Amino acid sequence: MLRRKNQFIGIYCFAVLLGLAPLSIAQSRVSCDVLLRETIESMSLLPKRVRSLLDKRKYQEAAWLAWDLGYTNESLRLETNLQALMERDPIIGFDDQKDASSDAYRLKLKSGIEGVWKSSELWGNREVANSDYSRLFHSNLVPMTVRRKFQGEWGTFQYFYSDAPRADRADLSKHRFSADFFFHDFTTDQSDGHSEYGPARKNMNLLLTKRWREVLIDNEDSFTLRDEIDEKLMQELWRDQVLKPAKAFGLKMEDIRPTPKRLAEISGVSDKQIRKVLTRTIRDCSECIEQVIQRRAYYLRRMAP
Repeated sequence: MLRRKNQFIGIYCFAVLLGLAPLSIAQSRVSCDVLLRETIESMSLLPKRVRSLLDKRKYQEAAWLAWDLGYTNESLRLETNLQALMERDPIIGFDDQKDASSDAYRLKLKSGIEGVWKSSELWGNREVANSDYSRLFHSNLVPMTVRRKFQGEWGTFQYFYSDAPRADRADLSKHRFSADFFFHDFTTDQSDGHSEYGPARKNMNLLLTKRWREVLIDNEDSFTLRDEIDEKLMQELWRDQVLKPAKAFGLKMEDIRPTPKRLAEISGVSDKQIRKVLTRTIRDCSECIEQVIQRRAYYLRRMAP
């Protein structure tokens, strides 16, 4: 009997890692602890830096580092498991986020994963869409964000990215902002207020890691522009959301232009894929999705070599 159970666990975990089986705590007899242990063990060939993050239950950090090091399949598997855990893993503790602008709680899951839950029926959809959009382009800017019910209410649950201070608490003298950062905020119409970091993103919603990765949080104010976009307005948006911030950072246009390889990757995502990903979460604003596609085309025209 024990042997049969062990065989089941091994087969199930292997199927989860291949994406052939859902990570369903309610339906599976396999505990989250077993699945997490199997996940870590299956990543034994990854570099020590990545495995160290997994041992500390820093799954988003591990997934992004694995991607940066060229372990793309392993990175995607880790993110798939992370999403499932954030949606279903039992909550074992929470704290009120005193400095949040809306009802927010820091939740801790049984697996050790932590994240910030916010009560937000409409804007929460947009925050999840923002995370999905980042994953679609593999820009690795926005922490995993899912829809989750807490205390009987649906809201948005965003992975808490550790060891990344807010931009207003970091020394920016050595930082060169990435093209992906400008591409993401411009195309998603991130518009949560003006700051020294450009007219689109509040400084408290931009984190910078020790290795100078930009981490974009609290993205509920994206996908909000519903006005008719003509060429004149697009030029104004480009100036305000890309050129002015770049100049404020002391960047030249070539500094924020994607590499030819990255430009090809961004161009390779079809309008159909964008609509499919965003429609899942912002069904109430189809014109917003069309504006994302329009802004993307404008960005590519301006940034192409």
